[in-house]
Amino acid sequence: MNVQEFIRYQEQSFDSFCKTLIRNEGKDARKVIANREKHEIAFVHLPDIVISRLCQEDNYAINQSTFMVGDKTVIVEDMVLAQALSTLPANRRDIILLFYFLDWTDKQISKAMDLSLDATYYRRQSSLKKLRSVLEELNNGE
Repeated sequence: MNVQEFIRYQEQSFDSFCKTLIRNEGKDARKVIANREKHEIAFVHLPDIVISRLCQEDNYAINQSTFMVGDKTVIVEDMVLAQALSTLPANRRDIILLFYFLDWTDKQISKAMDLSLDATYYRRQSSLKKLRSVLEELNNGE
């Protein structure tokens, strides 16, 4: 074997080694992709309910108002409604917030605020009328 044949042999061996290496890397990559496809699912194929659980919406205090009712915090996101609620007296606003935002019954509200059931109902109804008129004024003003 002369020098030219030896160099040619080394080139062919290296070429064969490189081709084998590339072929094996390709096989490994296809195995990884196939394994990943078994366990993963594209976002496009997920149901809307699952996607909605993955989402997070940022709410900033600039877009909402906070009212304290006793030791509870009530957040109102509609700024027009918050402005209308702030025009009500505190005790009447508390009744509205407890009833509509915290889902309390008139009985629970009357017990917490030390009022009769009839007084609680009357104050809630009259506060709603007042609130409705304030909201109409605010909406007509825009």
